[in-house]
Amino acid sequence: MTKRKAKRILRGQINQLSNCENIGHHWLATLSLLGEIFGKDSEEYQSIFGIKTSSIESEYYKATLTSLLRMFIITVDGKGVYRKGNFLSRMSEGWLIFLISTIIPGVYTLGYWTKSYEKSSEKQSVVIEKKPFISHN
Repeated sequence: MTKRKAKRILRGQINQLSNCENIGHHWLATLSLLGEIFGKDSEEYQSIFGIKTSSIESEYYKATLTSLLRMFIITVDGKGVYRKGNFLSRMSEGWLIFLISTIIPGVYTLGYWTKSYEKSSEKQSVVIEKKPFISHN
């Protein structure tokens, strides 16, 4: 996930909170999204996870969550987002395109060069022995 996408998701959660009918579902959705953005071991995730479910229905919850989500948008700029997965999934599309466009022609060129080198070395190793022609008169 990119920083831009994470900030867009957090802004969407702030907008949904103002029109939300079931705040419990919003809390679960926000918790899940924060786990994806910051990771489940992060302080950001734990701050939302630590809110008691009994206080979710109050107006204090909406104000607190709104301010926390705004703070998390700022945190994304400084801290970044949680990255999971293998090496290729963490790379940007631009780098993947660059690597693929250089590796494939490079491997092809290396294979072509190796094959032509083998052919030239075979030609050099095949030596036709010419015996001198001796005429017996």
